[in-house]
Amino acid sequence: MLRSSKRGQIGLMELLMVIVIIGIIIAIGIYFFYQGFIGSVKKTGEELSMQEREVLLGMLGRIPEVRCSIGSRDENCLDALKIINARETIEDNKAYYINLLGFRSVKVELIYPERNSKECNANTYPDCGIFKLYENIKTGSENMHQDASILVSLYYPEQGKYKVGKLVLREYK
Repeated sequence: MLRSSKRGQIGLMELLMVIVIIGIIIAIGIYFFYQGFIGSVKKTGEELSMQEREVLLGMLGRIPEVRCSIGSRDENCLDALKIINARETIEDNKAYYINLLGFRSVKVELIYPERNSKECNANTYPDCGIFKLYENIKTGSENMHQDASILVSLYYPEQGKYKVGKLVLREYK
């Protein structure tokens, strides 16, 4: 009788060891599946965020505050004089633009025929090269950002000339 009792205990111990090993294998499998799933979700989130930035860039180039005159056929044409005035309009309606753009900054940089790093305002226009439209920087995230940009035509109405610029959207994380 003692012999069958020891066999039963040994069988029970073997069964418990097999269950523990299977449990460990399942736990490791769940961990790796979870890591792969999280990585996939992050990648999808980054792709969606990039698509959102691109859509916002397209939309920002078409808002009436900065768009060239109705007679212009160019879809990516921004009026330099309107951009300067748009900064004040955006500041006056800050709540609306914060809701629309969040923690981002939007600027237009002149890149051709001459590059100029002077910020544009009513006093420095047209001898300037950076038009800041909107800026709402999240504190502590100045170095954590992602940029998206598109080329645009910059129309200088007082000169009757077109120049090449870059509309830049910077998203802060």
